[in-house]
Amino acid sequence: MPQKLRVAVIGCGGIASAHHLPRYQELPDVEIAAIADADPERLQVTGDRFGISRRYTDYEEMLAREAIDAVDVCTPNHLHAGPTLAAVRAGKHVLCQKPFASSLDEATTMITAAREAGVLLGVIYMQRFTPVYLTAKHLIDQGTIGRVTSIRARMGHAGGLSASVSPGRWRHTFASFAGSFSLLATHHADLLRWFVGPVKQVAAIGKTLVCPMEGDDNMGCVLEFENGAVGILDSCYNERPGSNVVEIYGDRGTILCATDGTLRYYAAAEVETMLPVGGVGAEGAHWVTIAPEDHPKLSDFSSYHAHWVHCVRTGETPVTPGEEGRASLEIILAAYQSSASRQFVNLQHQRW
Repeated sequence: MPQKLRVAVIGCGGIASAHHLPRYQELPDVEIAAIADADPERLQVTGDRFGISRRYTDYEEMLAREAIDAVDVCTPNHLHAGPTLAAVRAGKHVLCQKPFASSLDEATTMITAAREAGVLLGVIYMQRFTPVYLTAKHLIDQGTIGRVTSIRARMGHAGGLSASVSPGRWRHTFASFAGSFSLLATHHADLLRWFVGPVKQVAAIGKTLVCPMEGDDNMGCVLEFENGAVGILDSCYNERPGSNVVEIYGDRGTILCATDGTLRYYAAAEVETMLPVGGVGAEGAHWVTIAPEDHPKLSDFSSYHAHWVHCVRTGETPVTPGEEGRASLEIILAAYQSSASRQFVNLQHQRW
């Protein structure tokens, strides 16, 4: 493999410009070799902003002409399968935005294609490398709060009140797999599985109450995990000022992850946390607060993109391969099915 990993990005919308392209430019061993977008104006603006000269309105042409090692798919929700399949069949490693696909069949097709091509397929869940959630995962794994019995996660902001959902934009139509749950709760669907394990069944209700869009702007989902734990996952697309919170409850304590990255935990006196920053010991149970800047270093990688580049160079499987993306997608799809049918929906793709 060349000294610099050559990455191409397909889709130059907001998520690519705000997160993916900046993260790659932070990595000294990565070169953004080319970008592709069907919108010539957006392509030019993005290329000029990030200093990328190789630009294509046809990603198939880019894949045929450019010497690239990996592709990052940042297209809208309903347009992930096409570029992902084209890239893996061209022998490129692929990192795909979430939600992974529009259907379980699409997701399985992409997983199979990558396996047959012998390339890596990752689905980016950025929160796997967010310090507050790394700390929460460490505390859970160390038994700090005992057996996890329930978990609640909520993400909301006022994106549904912006021009991004106006007619003609892809987030306006539910056919584009655009709703508060598919856009926001998809982040936490992965976190809940990471923290607690596979999900057995879900029940949900979604509503479009105030936002000028076809999809849901508010949705609530109840989950039963295979291990018996219960969960609540909800999303709001008109929330001001916005939130990103996770609450984890065990039989010996509690973990609270706040929007600003602060973590608070409470553990029974007999439990040792083995957390590098200290914890609860024989002195008795009490609340411990870890400020955003005080989280211990629990990963060698500063971002998912740094982890992904490492995987491409070494051949290691990413922390969220296609199968993980499909399992989290299944939660989102099952919630929509439940909301439509007013029935619990059993899940079938949580293990592989």
